[in-house]
Amino acid sequence: MTRRSFSRPFLALSLGTCALVAPAIAAGGTASGHPSLDGVLDQWRAAHGSTWRLQTDAETGYLEILYGGRVAASVNPRNDSEFEVLARGALLDTGAMHGIDADTLVHERTEFLPLGQIGSTDKETVRFREEVNGVRVVGGYVNVLFSADGALLSVHSTALPPLSGFGTVPALSRRGASAIAAATFETRTGLPPTLVDA
Repeated sequence: MTRRSFSRPFLALSLGTCALVAPAIAAGGTASGHPSLDGVLDQWRAAHGSTWRLQTDAETGYLEILYGGRVAASVNPRNDSEFEVLARGALLDTGAMHGIDADTLVHERTEFLPLGQIGSTDKETVRFREEVNGVRVVGGYVNVLFSADGALLSVHSTALPPLSGFGTVPALSRRGASAIAAATFETRTGLPPTLVDA
């Protein structure tokens, strides 16, 4: 399953027959209880410059992408782990805009982008995937983009806010899921399965 399947994120379990649907979003298309992003963006611009732009996710009401500005780093990162630390700091600083719980983000990779070769400037991107208790939100990612010297350039999220503490216990046991799968196979094919594996 994918983040945008049926226009909602899903938590995919390792069992192929089971999935947990993320909490419902309020009818108005925004998550209940989130702050006014206009006010939060105004505060961000006051601290970091007026050129920043924010695009919200139509389904959650939270940040989809923050871009258009530059926040200089207090350190000059030299390796992937230092960029990861910078990215986590940037996500804390922008938390009111994206609403993603830090404990649900797992570092996936840090990648150098040699964009200087095409007339732009070299950049680094840090990618996190969203997980709850080891269960992945398929298609749920947060990407933080930096200049080569560590300046923050953008934050992009396809993750679902907030999920910390969301229940991930399967509704069916392995035995129950196997029994349903076997019965379904026999009903559709008229033949008993020769192998059933949870």
